[in-house]
Parts: sequence; structure tokens; C-alpha cells
Amino acid sequence: MWNAADFRQLVGGVQPNVKVGAGSSTRLHTAYHFHNFFEGPEEIRQKYNNYGERLEGSLTSPLATLHDDLSLAVACVKGYQNIGDKKRKMKGFDGIEGPVPILFQDVDLRRERHNNFTRIVMGDEQKYGTGLAVCNSKVCKRINASDIALDFGETK
Repeated sequence: MWNAADFRQLVGGVQPNVKVGAGSSTRLHTAYHFHNFFEGPEEIRQKYNNYGERLEGSLTSPLATLHDDLSLAVACVKGYQNIGDKKRKMKGFDGIEGPVPILFQDVDLRRERHNNFTRIVMGDEQKYGTGLAVCNSKVCKRINASDIALDFGETK
């Protein structure tokens, strides 16, 4: 939900105290491993078509079938439990444990960002079709919506 400007201009991180070793002092660390910001689905498709391990069909497949993170994001927009990823629980913003970026403590901003991403997903689906996927180890298998519960519960 962050865009490039948010990430560069706003502070919301935490510097945890980390013991380096027995008898040593505490150090503060903040590190980010961040790749790219994308303004829309075409930029995402270009990434999967051109960089790293090229993904065949990335220019014509639904977003959710490209990567497990995209599957989770699309599932969130659709209100589905992301059944392919047992590490994450979809409980909404209030279900997040631990610190969150200060910017996203603003309910109206969160809603607008979510609505913007919803528009991106819906527009993409009009062009490339609806796709849901079960993703494990960055390998996605397309599934049908009828195989997923809408109430964030277990699969049918």
C-alpha cells in the first residue's frame, strides 16, 4: 500500500535493540530489503516478464497467478482466505500484531489506498480475466473461486 514517495518521505519504522553477543552492548538496527514500487499491473507484468527468473505467460495471466504475494493481495481485495499460504491470517488492519507505519494509522488513508488497489485489480481482471491461485514456494496453481470460502474460513 506504500508508494515510492511514502517510503522515501515518511518514518514509521522501529529500531529494535539487538544483543550482539554475550557481554556486548546493544546495537540499534533498521534495515529494509525493498525492490520496486509499481503504479499499476502493467509494470508488475513487465517485471515478471523481463527480470530475474522470467515467468512465462506473465503478460497475459491474471495477477494472482503470478506470485504468492500477488495472490494474497488479490485475495484480500476479493475477501477470500488465501488458502495457499498458511503463514498469514487475513484479519484486517486491526489484526496486525506489532508496530505499523504511522501513515497507515489513518483510517481514511488506508481506505483510499485499499480502494485504489481494488480498482487496479478489477481493471486488470476486466482485461486478463479473473484468476485466483494457490501459491507455495513462489509456484502458483490457478484455482476456481467456487473452491474458496468467502467468510475467511476453511476451504469447501
